[in-house]
Amino acid sequence: MRSSHLKFLSLLLISLLCSPTFAKGARKDRMKERREARQERRQERRQERKEERQEKREDRREEHEARIQERKEEFTKKRIQRRKMIKERRKSRQNSSDE
Repeated sequence: MRSSHLKFLSLLLISLLCSPTFAKGARKDRMKERREARQERRQERRQERKEERQEKREDRREEHEARIQERKEEFTKKRIQRRKMIKERRKSRQNSSDE
């Protein structure tokens, strides 16, 4: 190629790159990339918050189940103690009536 052709092609390329239409397209592309990046970050934050809520929910459920288990155990202990007391009273009454 001749140097005049190269000059012409380089000028053509420069004029295309500087043209408002090309700049507008490039700007649109950048804006689109930024928008997609924002959406992706939002989605990641949403997912993180969702996972945190799920973990909190599971923790609360475990704590609740532990409290229920404690209450059951306390109730069982008290019931056993009441039965023992009743048996002791019966024995003491029976012993006192035997005498």
